[in-house]
Amino acid sequence: MGNIGVLRTCAKCGGSVSSEAFICPHCNCNPTTCQCLSCEKIFARADSINGMDPTCWNIFKENSDLSEFSCPVCNKIYNYYNFLNKEHEHPTCSNCGQSLSLYKCVLCQKIVAYHECITLFEHGNDDSLYYHKSCGQLVMKRRRNQGR
Repeated sequence: MGNIGVLRTCAKCGGSVSSEAFICPHCNCNPTTCQCLSCEKIFARADSINGMDPTCWNIFKENSDLSEFSCPVCNKIYNYYNFLNKEHEHPTCSNCGQSLSLYKCVLCQKIVAYHECITLFEHGNDDSLYYHKSCGQLVMKRRRNQGR
C-alpha cells in the first residue's frame, strides 16, 4: 500500500485528505488554502477568483477601472467588453482615429488600455506585464508583504 502522507482537513469541505493529494476525494476540489490578495484572509483555494476571496473580488470588480477606458486624445469612452479577445491589437478611436493599444491584464485577464495601465516586471523576465491600475496596486501590495 502506498504512502498517503499526513492527513489534513480539506479547506473547502472539511473532510480528511492526504497532504499529498491535489484533489479532495470528498468534494473534488483543491484542498489547500491561499491568502486573499486584497484583505489577506486565508481561505479555500478552490473558492479563489484571481487570487481573491469571492467577496473581495466582487467589491473589487464593482469599484475599479475594469469596465471602461477613454481615448488618450479625445477622451471618448469605450467599454472593455466591446474589445474582448482583442488584446495585442490596435483598433483606432472611431471619433479621432487615435490608435488604442490594448493588452490583457495579468491578474484579472480582462482587456486594459496601455495608457491606463501599470506595467510591472517579474524577476528574471524581460517581458512587460500589464495590469489595470487597481490590479497592479494589489500585486504591488502582495509583493511588499512577501518582501520582494
